[in-house]
Amino acid sequence: PSLEQPREAASIMGTRELDEANLAALFDVVTEKQSATEKAMNSAAFVVYYEEARYGDTRLEPQTPGVRAQQNGFRRDVLRSLDDLKAELRLLASGGAEQDVEDLDDLRRYADAASRALGDYLALSKK
Repeated sequence: PSLEQPREAASIMGTRELDEANLAALFDVVTEKQSATEKAMNSAAFVVYYEEARYGDTRLEPQTPGVRAQQNGFRRDVLRSLDDLKAELRLLASGGAEQDVEDLDDLRRYADAASRALGDYLALSKK
């Protein structure tokens, strides 16, 4: 690819709509809200930890992550991958590095990771 293509892509990825704060706000709108049980467990985190540490009692701790926890994990993956993609595009657009096959592979890997994480996030949001 020519040097102009990474510049165009970096310009698109740098728009306000794709800013991390705006994307985080959009995720906040559709992420499952914290349940009363989660709020109570967070408030009683010390007691839960104490019970686990002292008595080995893990019954209070959820054994599988809830939908909200999974959504937050996928959200972090999307934002991290997009940030990596933007950084790689900025590097290529600056002309500070020779473009080679590895750079294109990095771009594809970051884009694929963001797409996969977003798909997983949206699949959970449909439930």
